[in-house]
Amino acid sequence: GVSQGRVGRYVLEDLVVRHPESQVWRASDPALQRAVGVRLIPLSDPRIPAITAAARAAAGVHDRRVVQVLDVVETRRHLAIVTEWVQGRPWSEVLGKEDEGPASAPVVAYEVALALQAAHGFGVTHGRLRPNSVIISDTNEVRLRGLGVDAALYGVAPGTDPRAADLHGVGAILYAGLTGRWPDPQAQGQVVDGVQVAGMVNGHLLAPSEISASVPQELSSLASACLLPAVRPKTRKRIPD
Repeated sequence: GVSQGRVGRYVLEDLVVRHPESQVWRASDPALQRAVGVRLIPLSDPRIPAITAAARAAAGVHDRRVVQVLDVVETRRHLAIVTEWVQGRPWSEVLGKEDEGPASAPVVAYEVALALQAAHGFGVTHGRLRPNSVIISDTNEVRLRGLGVDAALYGVAPGTDPRAADLHGVGAILYAGLTGRWPDPQAQGQVVDGVQVAGMVNGHLLAPSEISASVPQELSSLASACLLPAVRPKTRKRIPD
């Protein structure tokens, strides 16, 4: 288990988040004298083989936009996934508070798309993008976390194809950035990572430009085009006879 505040060589310092199925710690790596993140998951979890495989695959992805998996350690009681420690804020906390700059919707969506393109080049997907999958660092970089591991923990969403889910996720991030709402029809009346879920009208998701007239039509159409058919906003194109 966690012995004297250590996992392998890593020293656990601050418990950042406690989920029902895992804990996230800020830790230090004495060997390299730097902060790291450590995600602890009990070995009793039946998903451990899939999570381990996902973490090891993610460790092979090298792109500045991706929060790097540095190590995968198994103790007597826990699987520990060690990552870079990124000083910053979840994008959900920045969402809607900055109209320009690195946290603007098109920039964030574009950077996430580039991160996913790099990951896909290594044969790795994210599979479950959420507002908190993205961190805006203190140095104003867009960083993507949870590559592969979040989907192994919680399931691919939406749908079952992680590549399609990634395409949808880019559209969802752009949609949320443009509207301040997360497009997820399965979470009606709820919030996702603190972001209000977009409402449906007659079974359809409104396009971003229908929610806010200030949204450029090109960006609205791009967000809509990325979303999976199950949650794709209605279009005004006439169906041929």
